[in-house]
Amino acid sequence: MDGDTIPTGTEGTVVAVWRGGEAYEVEFPEPMGALATVGASNVAFAGRPVP
Repeated sequence: MDGDTIPTGTEGTVVAVWRGGEAYEVEFPEPMGALATVGASNVAFAGRPVP
């Protein structure tokens, strides 16, 4: 994300899972199309699982 900061509690969509769930690629709504790799300890489930 080129140095942008995403505030704690911001909701995003997991678009990829790395190393069996050690980290996730998350897309955030702001700025438009922002992607970040987020460690598993920094992710909280807030929706429903996709089959």
